Amino acid sequence: MGNYVTLAVAISTGFIGMITCIIAYSQMKIASAKVKLDLYERRFNIYVTALNCYRALYKKQPEEIAKYTYELMKSCREAQFLFKEDDVIYEILTKMHRNGGIIEGYREYISQNANRSKVNSDIFHKDSVNALREFEKNLMDLETKIKPYIQFENVKGWTFF
Repeated sequence: MGNYVTLAVAISTGFIGMITCIIAYSQMKIASAKVKLDLYERRFNIYVTALNCYRALYKKQPEEIAKYTYELMKSCREAQFLFKEDDVIYEILTKMHRNGGIIEGYREYISQNANRSKVNSDIFHKDSVNALREFEKNLMDLETKIKPYIQFENVKGWTFF
C-alpha cells in the first residue's frame, strides 16, 4: 500500500510541476507581448504627436501650436531611445520641431506687431511658409521611416503554445 501512495504522490508532483511550467511559459509570453505593445504605443504616440502638431500649424491656432510644438519636442527627445539611430527618425523630428518653432515665432510676431513694419512681416511670413512646406516634407519622411515600427502586418496573435 505504501508503494501506491508514493507512486501517487510522485505522479501528482510531476503533474503539478508540468502545470507550473505551462503557467510560467504562458506568463512569459504574455509579459513579452505586453512589452511589445507598450513599445508600439510609445512609438505610435510619437507619430500622432507629429500629426497633431501639423494639424495645429495648418489650422493656425496659436494655443494649439504652442502645445503641440512642446509635445513634439518631448517626442523628439523620446525618439532617441525608441528607434535605431540609422533610421534618422530623431533627426526628422528635430527638423520638424525647428520648423514648428519658426512658424510659432511668426504667429507670435504677428500677434504682437500687428501695426509694425510690413517688410519684416513679409520676411517672417516667407520663412513661415517655407517652414510649413518643409514640415510637410518631413512628415512624409517620418511616415516612411516609422512605418516598419508601427504596422501590424507581421504581428502574430498570442497562442498558448
